[in-house]
Amino acid sequence: MNLKNVEYANCKDYLDDLVKSLSNFCSKSPLKPTLKIVRDMNLIYLYYNDEELEIKININQNKKDVIGKIKNMLEKEYPIIYKKTNCVPNANDVRKLLNEGKTLEQALNNTQVKYEPLYKIIRCHDRYNELDVLNLSDGEMYKFKCRIPLVSVLEDLKYRGRDSDILENINMLYKINKIEKNI
Repeated sequence: MNLKNVEYANCKDYLDDLVKSLSNFCSKSPLKPTLKIVRDMNLIYLYYNDEELEIKININQNKKDVIGKIKNMLEKEYPIIYKKTNCVPNANDVRKLLNEGKTLEQALNNTQVKYEPLYKIIRCHDRYNELDVLNLSDGEMYKFKCRIPLVSVLEDLKYRGRDSDILENINMLYKINKIEKNI
């Protein structure tokens, strides 16, 4: 049978190609999302940080566009490396606390913790135990080498958040390039 104006699309080939690219993206993402594919319904489920993202497969959509949309959604959740500083009260702070009725001992022991966001982890290279990070102050990208397993660094950031002390366990290797600071 010869039908005019009919185009056949192979969903299986598209899905296989998309899953291959998406799997590669997930392996380098700092969130380490996992995939679940429901072939019969043309759905992909992406799981990360106890969240679920449903992706409806449309074979007319470019796979790079699909992965780009997913990346944009996930980037908001990418871990941030903080510098943690313990600030001892100065003379003015001690006077204020004394005027508020605190004892001298309480005023002197009133150490505050300040957190400064330094880097956002953009990409992970498990094979080399390296991170690509965005410097939040100048928009530059840097490559860091981890002295401990990369999995440990990511787990520490996930569970301890800004209280994580991973700065002691990473070394800067080199600057990658200049990118826009819109992340």
